[in-house]
Amino acid sequence: MLADRTVDESTLNLQITKYNALNSTIVQSRYLMLYRISKVLEPDQYAKLQVVFQKRVQEFEQRRARGGGAPAAVPHSR
Repeated sequence: MLADRTVDESTLNLQITKYNALNSTIVQSRYLMLYRISKVLEPDQYAKLQVVFQKRVQEFEQRRARGGGAPAAVPHSR
């Protein structure tokens, strides 16, 4: 839709709204899942999991600093 540039703004706005609602549901589900996981882990297991999460964040930030992070959302050319 964005790349073609032929859709009217009201249709695009509706699709963006739908996307954001679905994306919000996914984000909420992820946080709930992580919270539920944290509740069943022993304190030492939870501490180890935090170390793993922190390592992943640092690796992502290092890749991004080198220009290898998540790609920007750029419309496709046709």
